[in-house]
Amino acid sequence: MKEIIPLHIGNCGTSMGLGFWENLNSEPISEYSHIYYHESSSSNYTPRCIFANTNIISHNLISQSSNTFNPQNIFYQDLNTKTFPQGHYTKGPEIIINILDLIRKEAEKCSSLQGFQIMHSLAGGCGSGLGTLILSKLKEEFPDKTCQNFTVLTSKKVSDCLFEPYNEILGYYQLSQNSDYNEALFSICYNYLKINNVTYKEMNALRNQAIVDCTISYRNPGIICNTLKRTQTELVPFPNLHFISLSIAPVYYKDYIWGKNVPCDSLIFDVFNKRNLLCECNLDNGKILNATIVVRGNGQKCDLVEGLRKVRLGKNRIFADWVPDNLNGIYNDSFRVNAYNSAVLAANTTAISEVFKRMLNNFSCIYGMRIFLRGYTVDGMDEMEFEEADCALRELIEEYSMINCM
Repeated sequence: MKEIIPLHIGNCGTSMGLGFWENLNSEPISEYSHIYYHESSSSNYTPRCIFANTNIISHNLISQSSNTFNPQNIFYQDLNTKTFPQGHYTKGPEIIINILDLIRKEAEKCSSLQGFQIMHSLAGGCGSGLGTLILSKLKEEFPDKTCQNFTVLTSKKVSDCLFEPYNEILGYYQLSQNSDYNEALFSICYNYLKINNVTYKEMNALRNQAIVDCTISYRNPGIICNTLKRTQTELVPFPNLHFISLSIAPVYYKDYIWGKNVPCDSLIFDVFNKRNLLCECNLDNGKILNATIVVRGNGQKCDLVEGLRKVRLGKNRIFADWVPDNLNGIYNDSFRVNAYNSAVLAANTTAISEVFKRMLNNFSCIYGMRIFLRGYTVDGMDEMEFEEADCALRELIEEYSMINCM
């Protein structure tokens, strides 16, 4: 059994993790449950995950669900890491040994570990600094294992502080070097949900919907993308271009539903809609190198092959014609209680360069005036690291631009 160990880092990673496991716990136990769960001698299933955070609020959230998780896999130390260097260079290294010990113990329980899934944000010091520090250590200690990151980037609409662009670009720089492939998650769908004051609770619900659906092939292996390594092979044709955009359909949260009871065939088209994307970009402005659509039919049948053929014909302009067989599909018709038909698109598209251009612009605006810079240099950072991250991001944008013109 090829096990996966999810790691939930920081406030955002903790919130995403709690929602992720709440959804997984509602699914029926199957022969593939061991991929994400331990089975005890009394046939009880415990998630094989690890929580690591430096904020008391996140720790209290986990404590409320202490019966669900292994308490030994919940690591907390009140370090108040707000900046990237605090999590990566000063305070993070103080606790990294303890976190790695938990990961080693969890890995030793696996018969055939395939890799790790890391859920975190790049906005704060714990998610960006400590999260990428853990990632770099995993690549050293488990070089043959795949690391899949579900990363939340910053947004001005829900920004907590002015120096988030520093954390974001420094965290991105580490992801570009160490992550095998990254699912870039954003907070969207204001128009669909009709919520005026969107909170983290609503945004996390949308993220969890995407993550749960796009990992269904690991829990119910199908023809393709049934392992982390296979997914990486299917979606990443170039080593540097490993940032994946997600799109979901329908968009729903509790009583706010857009697209209720939509037939599975229609959902295949809906995931290409700009307003369904979880990253703020437009697929029509780029080329899709590789993409996989996962459709969950909730007991209904779906002609997936015909649906993919129609999409390929109707959206032919946004697919790179020099990449063969770059649109694949997975269909799962397992019944889910109180759930609708749903689909998720995982696309490696050059349109995501729009996201990186905004990231670069936000960084340049404050770095050009050296705002808050001393708060980073006093924690062991050199200004040269900002320059290196800036250069790497510009090179990535240029690479996407070259690929888009091919």
